[in-house]
Amino acid sequence: MIKVGDGRRLGRQLAWLNVVAGLLLLAAFATNGIDRPGTGDCTEKVIDFHVFWAAGGFGVQGTPLLAFDQDALRAAYGTCSTKWLPWVHPAPAMLLLAPFAMLPFLPAWGLFNVLSLTALAVALRNFTRHRNGTFVATLLAPAMLPALMAGQFSLLWIAGLLGAIAAMRADRPILAGVLIGCLTIKPTLGLLIPAALVAIWAFRTIIAAALTTVTIHAGAILHYGAEYWSTWRDVSAYHAIGNMNELGNLDKMTSISAALVRLGIAPQTAVVANLGLALLLAAMVFVVWRKYTVHSDIAAGVLFAAIPVATPYLWYYDAAFLGIAAMFLLKARKCAIGPMFGIAVFLAWCGPGLSVWYAATIGNGTLLPPVFFIPPVLLLTLGLCLAQAARGTPKQET
Repeated sequence: MIKVGDGRRLGRQLAWLNVVAGLLLLAAFATNGIDRPGTGDCTEKVIDFHVFWAAGGFGVQGTPLLAFDQDALRAAYGTCSTKWLPWVHPAPAMLLLAPFAMLPFLPAWGLFNVLSLTALAVALRNFTRHRNGTFVATLLAPAMLPALMAGQFSLLWIAGLLGAIAAMRADRPILAGVLIGCLTIKPTLGLLIPAALVAIWAFRTIIAAALTTVTIHAGAILHYGAEYWSTWRDVSAYHAIGNMNELGNLDKMTSISAALVRLGIAPQTAVVANLGLALLLAAMVFVVWRKYTVHSDIAAGVLFAAIPVATPYLWYYDAAFLGIAAMFLLKARKCAIGPMFGIAVFLAWCGPGLSVWYAATIGNGTLLPPVFFIPPVLLLTLGLCLAQAARGTPKQET
């Protein structure tokens, strides 16, 4: 058994080791792992932020619909790849990316990641002490690395949800609702939030979230034109159908539905099963939040562990939720840490970062396919959170 104090010291040492190694890895990736548009020949090395940067640029130029044209996107960031990598985000996301599109690609990618980490750090300070090893361990957990390397919205989204929970704990329901409304720039991750809010009768938060959603989406559509909405809807539907049909071939798609397809289930059946699981998880989140209230680390941990399990559309960088769930598991646990619990939390802390470390060390640049290990870790982490909820007492935790 590891005493809580010993576990914190060990966690602090691992955290700082990961911070140093992670920063070196990000620096190496920025130098050699991605190519900068406009610096020479076309490239096969494409990350998600290439698409974000190009789409934001089309918005700045007043031609937002070109973001949905694959040929125009590829030309904007200079790729030779014919891989399907579309822009499938709603209009407010394009507005958010517009300032970054005014910069050259590499500074834009770096600034986007700095702001994402800053937002996450500010949000985490509501749950951990700034000098606590848990703060450092969570902020740059290996689970966060894929989102940083891809330049994805994941960390901003997580920071927004953490901020909303902190606002509700501070009895600021309107601010919480505004933050939740802003999360609709990536709506696929928000399936379970309504269940948590209804469970604690947070109707002012729900109303504020609804008004914020309508405001930011209507404002962005007015800015870019009504045709943006219909084009986004059509491309998103086409993208969803294509992903469903290719679930068995997408190594970086780490949803439960992708795992079921690997086990021989038909894609359509797997997606329906995943949506059915989402309904069950919504009920579980409702029960847990009804019992523990927003002030409980157990309730927060269950929500963060359940969100990635619920969505049929979960790329490996979005499994960064595991790092936050690991933090809440440790905070909610008041007794000594057994070896099995410690291993499970360590796996959640590493999350999809295991693929990155494998590629950087023994994999010769080749990712360990996240679809083979992320779904079991997701279910294990969720199981631990639900077990703590079943054993715990409904009290406010510090």
